[in-house]
Amino acid sequence: MGAAPITYTVRRSVSKQHIGLIPKIRVRNMKRVILKFLLLGSLFVAFSRADMAHEKEGSSAENHSRSEYSIQNPAPLEGAIFTGRPSFSTGPSAVPVGRIQFEFGYTYTDRAGGRVGGQHTAPNTLIRFGIFDKMEFRLSSGGYIWRDPGKDGTDAVRIGAKITIRDQEGWVPKMAVQPSFKLPVGSASESNDVDPLVQLVAAWKLSERLSLLMNANIGSVTDDKDDTESMFAYSTYLGRSLTDELGVFVEYFGIFPGDDKGAHNVDMGATYLLTDNLQLDAAVGFGLNDTADDFSATAGFSFRL
Repeated sequence: MGAAPITYTVRRSVSKQHIGLIPKIRVRNMKRVILKFLLLGSLFVAFSRADMAHEKEGSSAENHSRSEYSIQNPAPLEGAIFTGRPSFSTGPSAVPVGRIQFEFGYTYTDRAGGRVGGQHTAPNTLIRFGIFDKMEFRLSSGGYIWRDPGKDGTDAVRIGAKITIRDQEGWVPKMAVQPSFKLPVGSASESNDVDPLVQLVAAWKLSERLSLLMNANIGSVTDDKDDTESMFAYSTYLGRSLTDELGVFVEYFGIFPGDDKGAHNVDMGATYLLTDNLQLDAAVGFGLNDTADDFSATAGFSFRL
């Protein structure tokens, strides 16, 4: 089963549905600077940890062999595909170096109890490319957005990376950091600035078929008036492999825009492996309070080369 995962533009159109709920905070530029320094700092720490781990592990024959893989000499595809769909959470594993993974889907969201209508986005797209051992480049977008009522158009584009910084040792989890920037493109995007997001990921393999995953995310978005709004989110995911091909999950996630009331949600879904390199998925979600979306549904497929 591919463990959880998402970026905000793939799983949901958060810029409209949730970040739009954030109150206008007038002290803007300092928040933006702090968040961007935090993102750059996470990149520096992640690169440092990855380099230290590589040096530490380089003494064994197995890891020496692994270090020989590169973009020109891709690592072998071992085990089953591990995707970022269809959950809100994201997992800690990077795509093998030299390999590329595509994840596509469609999402429907009943926004704010029907007060502002429904929203369709497709094709939800995430492209992941392994550039180093335990590090991948990421490019994602929600695709095209249809709103009823509202402005239709293309979603923003997010670029970033995922760096696995440690493996699980006992009860100490496998961890990763996932920094990214949302670019000010897309006709339906509210932001006119480069908006940062930092995601911290922790995962525990509880048994051969049971896994626990937690995320903590902090970011910002800038509107057309150059007002920056902060956002914090976290999630807890529990996944279970029922067979070698079929996996199910349930998760809770909360999104807290600035000092406003948070949106609390629960969703559940399933993944099915057609082959080790091709996966189908589907999920449904429900809001737990009046700030959250009432209902959402997504379905998609992922493959790697």
